[in-house]
Amino acid sequence: MRILSRIIDRFAFPYSLYLVVKNPDISGKVKLKAGLILVAIYLYMLNPIAIFANFTPVLGWLDDFIILSIAMAVTKKVLPEIDITQLRQKARTHTKRLLFWILIILAALILIGLSLLGLLIYLAVKHWG
Repeated sequence: MRILSRIIDRFAFPYSLYLVVKNPDISGKVKLKAGLILVAIYLYMLNPIAIFANFTPVLGWLDDFIILSIAMAVTKKVLPEIDITQLRQKARTHTKRLLFWILIILAALILIGLSLLGLLIYLAVKHWG
C-alpha cells in the first residue's frame, strides 16, 4: 500500500504545483518558481529525446517517474517558504479519482477489444469452418 501511495504522490505532484500557481495567497515570485518547475517537468515528459523512449513499455515511464522524484526534491529546496501539504492533499484526491476512472475506462476497452476479438474468431470459424 505504501508503494501505491508513493505512485499517487508522484502523479499528484505536477497538479499540486499547478494549484500553487493558481493560489491567490501565494506571492508572484513563488508562483513563478513553481511555474518554471512545472513547465520543465512537462517539457521533459513531452520531449521525444529522453533517457528511455516513452514508447518503451516500462522503462519509458520509469524515467518519467524518476524525473518526477527529482523534481519533488528540487522543489523542496527551491520553494522552502511554502507548505503545500494542503494543496498536495487536494491534488492526491483528484489524482486518485482520475486514476480510478482511467482504470475503469481501460478495463472497459479491454473487454470491448476481447469481445470484438471473440466475434472475429467466431465469424472466421463460421465462414471457413
